[in-house]
Amino acid sequence: MQHSLLSPILVACLLSAVPIKSEDDYGMYYYTFDNDTLTASCTKPEPLIFRLMVDFLTMVKSESDIAMEQCVLDGKGPGFTSPPLFARTIFAATTIAYNTYARYSQYANPATMYDEWTRMSQKQQKVPDCIYIYGFYQIANFIMPEQMTNYSFKQKYENTFHCNLTEILANADSELGLVQRDVDQLKLQLKTDGFNQEGCYADATNFRTINPPCRFDNRSTVAICRNFTHTYNTIWNYGEIVKTDFIDSPRTPVFTQAQQARPFSLGRLYDYLAPPYFEAPAFENGTMMNLTDQFLYLTNVQKDLGADNDKPKLIAEYWADGPKTTGTPGHWQSISLNIIRRLCYDNDDALKLLFAVSAAIYDAGLAAWQNKRLYNSVRPATFIPTEYIDDSFQHQFVGMYCDFGDIVGWQWSPYQEDHVITPQFQEYISGHSTFSRAASFILEKITGSPNVPGNLSVTIKAGKSLFQPQCNKSNKACYRQCRVNSLLDSENNYIPKRDVTLGPWKTYRDIANEASISRIYGGIHITSGDIQGRMVGQKVGEAVWAKVLSVNYLKSETLLRTIRRQRQGLRTNSNNQLPDHLKQTDRGENFVLHEDEKLIIFTTATNLSVLKTCKHWFVDGTFKVSTEDFY
Repeated sequence: MQHSLLSPILVACLLSAVPIKSEDDYGMYYYTFDNDTLTASCTKPEPLIFRLMVDFLTMVKSESDIAMEQCVLDGKGPGFTSPPLFARTIFAATTIAYNTYARYSQYANPATMYDEWTRMSQKQQKVPDCIYIYGFYQIANFIMPEQMTNYSFKQKYENTFHCNLTEILANADSELGLVQRDVDQLKLQLKTDGFNQEGCYADATNFRTINPPCRFDNRSTVAICRNFTHTYNTIWNYGEIVKTDFIDSPRTPVFTQAQQARPFSLGRLYDYLAPPYFEAPAFENGTMMNLTDQFLYLTNVQKDLGADNDKPKLIAEYWADGPKTTGTPGHWQSISLNIIRRLCYDNDDALKLLFAVSAAIYDAGLAAWQNKRLYNSVRPATFIPTEYIDDSFQHQFVGMYCDFGDIVGWQWSPYQEDHVITPQFQEYISGHSTFSRAASFILEKITGSPNVPGNLSVTIKAGKSLFQPQCNKSNKACYRQCRVNSLLDSENNYIPKRDVTLGPWKTYRDIANEASISRIYGGIHITSGDIQGRMVGQKVGEAVWAKVLSVNYLKSETLLRTIRRQRQGLRTNSNNQLPDHLKQTDRGENFVLHEDEKLIIFTTATNLSVLKTCKHWFVDGTFKVSTEDFY
């Protein structure tokens, strides 16, 4: 019988069937597990890593407004503004936590290995809280550009846990000194990982878009863009958008140096390229769709955004993860935190889940953004207004708090915040789709099931839209009027008019698919960009999972038995003398043996190929018969 790697944890959570409800940081929404009568709410305290990650995401969110960064104001680079940078930051935090855990483990290997790395004595198995907190805080101090909330983080954890988080010198004489060694090694890795953190994340390769910025103020300015792209045959290429009162100056395309970054598991990034832009299927079954038809399809989608009490709009908003958020990487960490509480994971297993998901999201960002640079493809926000400049479209988005209306092509705009309009990077492939498919794949594997326990859902309360919330005239900070009809405003034309539930999502794949389709609803991606992002994300998830298994990052130590035998060549059966304790599980059950001297390993076909490459190999109790020998 196969078991999830973390299955021993689940039994402890079957208390009383009370649905769990936990607040999500995105727009005052609430995740609810309301359809599960078997798995009860977790009554244990939140694991330390859970609390650290919640506070860390708050720190990332506070840093994600590029206007605050001095290096951006000085023109040195785009700053801390793109989803892959958020993914890198989160992965760095989970990496230092996992490295700390590995030092106290008998079996786990650190994600950042170096010559002086050593394990703690086997007498001390539990990581002291302050050891975790110290490493987490030091990496946060290094990687957060403005350190907006670092001091409050330090105060909170020093007061609550009575820790001293003042940085010390690395040494081998104390537990904190050893953690500081790990911190220093990770800092060195981050300085040379290709992101150019110390250079304001600027692209040192001097990548430039082919098209100049396009001003979208009126038909005449849009016609100038159209004339340029037709003259130089660059209609399929990316260009920045400028619009008076909304985006006053051209933005810098972000993270165009993805191909230089160091992945966690991908080997050659080249192997994770999507099919050529003009040859990419628009559906997972391989069906093709003409590119121009894919762009026009978005105008048909936009007609129906008001259906079902504005639910498609709310899906587009909920997954937008734009400025002043933690992006899609942070959103999936938030989902992971909810799953951790639902399954009642302890600190070790919660850490393993967060580490694996963050690794997948990190690699997904590299894979997606190298495709964006290579194909340098046009966004719908540019292509539709320029290519269909005088065409008529019915029932389209004309502005926040406005009723949808009929427009001329040059007026077309995605359903996005006014000061965003469209992301400042290329269309092909979808980052949302790549991130989400990779993260959902890891959640399936690490929880041992494709199904979300309790059918996760999220409720948007009446008037709590992210883009068009209810707000009275008396509140000048949030009151808005429709820009084409001042009679419509945030007092009378907000959305939704009643509570709307997104989901329930029965599987992790369902969650990922909704994140992906949200970019179609929002007018951000065409279908091939979405679908090929999903396909690349699947490959990334598989690569990350193979990596964490091959180096034993996620093995459940309660099931482990280690055979310290070097693979130095084939041996005869007479050489394969196994100690009696290695012929049994931890429960005293005998393994299936052949001739009582030769151990037959049970595993998956995929893991058999992994075992061949391992210096040491492990028995974990979840097996399948193989005819091959490993030594």
